[in-house]
Amino acid sequence: MSDASGAYGFMVFPNTDYYITVDKEGYDKYTSPTISVGQEIVKFDVKMNKSVSSSSGGSGGSGGSSSTPANIQLERISGQNRVDTAIAIAKAAYKDKVSNVILASSGDYPDALAGSVLAHKLKAPILLVGNSMEDREKVLAYLKENMDQAGNIYILGGNCAVDPDVEEKLEADGFKNIQRLGGKDRYETNAKINDMLAVKEGTPVIIVSGENYPDAISVSSAAAANQYPILLVKKNEISDYVRKKISDIKPDKIYIIGLQGAVSDTVENQVVQTAGIDKSKVVRIGGTDRFQTSLNVAKYFSSNADIVCAASGNNFPDALAGSTYAANSNAPILLINTSLSNEENLFLQSLKLKEVTIFGGTGAVSKDVENDLSKITGK
Repeated sequence: MSDASGAYGFMVFPNTDYYITVDKEGYDKYTSPTISVGQEIVKFDVKMNKSVSSSSGGSGGSGGSSSTPANIQLERISGQNRVDTAIAIAKAAYKDKVSNVILASSGDYPDALAGSVLAHKLKAPILLVGNSMEDREKVLAYLKENMDQAGNIYILGGNCAVDPDVEEKLEADGFKNIQRLGGKDRYETNAKINDMLAVKEGTPVIIVSGENYPDAISVSSAAAANQYPILLVKKNEISDYVRKKISDIKPDKIYIIGLQGAVSDTVENQVVQTAGIDKSKVVRIGGTDRFQTSLNVAKYFSSNADIVCAASGNNFPDALAGSTYAANSNAPILLINTSLSNEENLFLQSLKLKEVTIFGGTGAVSKDVENDLSKITGK
């Protein structure tokens, strides 16, 4: 039992992974993601959600499934396009006004791959900025309605990612606290995003390929919830920045997402040498393809999850925008193909699910997948 303010201390063995479950009458049971404990005290805050007697549709989304039982919610959050979907996810994730917002390109992924960790730290939605004036006006309308002009706007990427016109328009409409986190390439942008995190010494780090998006997206919610920085690498080399960051953080554990085809053994050895840790402290999570990798990431970090989020693994926008929503619920993001695999089915059936949220319309995650999820949640 915790004290009256909800505080509780656990004496545990060091250098070991744990998870916590919390029960409180009148509230949904909470299950944490994996918590890696090193040699120092780890503070971990938990938010409890009040129980509801029946499911209800979420903000900004369309549809639910009438075939699911009242105690298991199946929801799809979507919009007419990726920009609209990101706004719908933002409204569902943050009911009240926000103090921080992150803007990223709707057309390309590299600059935003580490954005989920920063977004969760700042309690900020990730909005996608399109090229059309109409899409930009939608984002501006969200900001005017949901954020005070004294709030902070962070733009991920250089001018090629998010046009300077967007910044000028924001300033003209009274938003003054605008900071662009961009560099000459995705790796330098990644560095600037991670510099904002103020990571404590000993914190585990996550190594992913910067040459594609699925592996970074798969681990985005777990990284965000645990505040583990995501470091982008090339297949066969790490940048001077990554070396410096690893040397500064001195991580007690390193997660590599993806098999050797994405992040080579050469990079693994460079990372181990730089960190000065035993190779036994490296956990590599991968699969035969992006979908298998995503599933294995979920199994590792979220084996006790009661909420799961699903998004298309064939494009990045919906999963990227949904990463902060998923992190808020300590839920994994499963990257889905055109149908659920047998392994995905078995994993989902093994969970004590209370909620499944789909990001994106039926063009992204098909009605067939929704029907499969409906059958699982109806167990």
